[in-house]
Amino acid sequence: MGSTNNGVADVPLRFDDDARRAKLAAAREAKAAREAALQVEREEAEIARAELVERLEHETGGREGDAFAIVDATDVRAGFVVVKLGDFVLFKAFSNSKMTEVDVDAFVLPCVVHPSKDEYRKLAMQRAAIPLRCANALASLYGVKEGREQGK
Repeated sequence: MGSTNNGVADVPLRFDDDARRAKLAAAREAKAAREAALQVEREEAEIARAELVERLEHETGGREGDAFAIVDATDVRAGFVVVKLGDFVLFKAFSNSKMTEVDVDAFVLPCVVHPSKDEYRKLAMQRAAIPLRCANALASLYGVKEGREQGK
């Protein structure tokens, strides 16, 4: 018997082993390329968000979380949606509603400042959770506290 490596006898490499190793190397390279591409996407999204914040702070004269909110939809490859604080009656009507899809749309759509309202509608049709994220962001702008903060 040949020498052992960690208790396993040395076995000459076979074609199957070479092919498997080549496939593994190719899979690892493909994975590294995907991860590199995702990193570039994350960095580009970070730059886009920073530019958006700067532009909106200049345009609104307010700060993020005060005058506007940025809803991150990069996890679904949809970029960012920006909503600004709307009229009080929008919030009052929404808080008194049954919060159906129509109610969420009536609450969110007038407050969308990025992307265009038409682009937002398309996005909302493709990604059903985006309007809810926007409604939550707007509620925070109106002063609704989340989770444990509500009871304080």
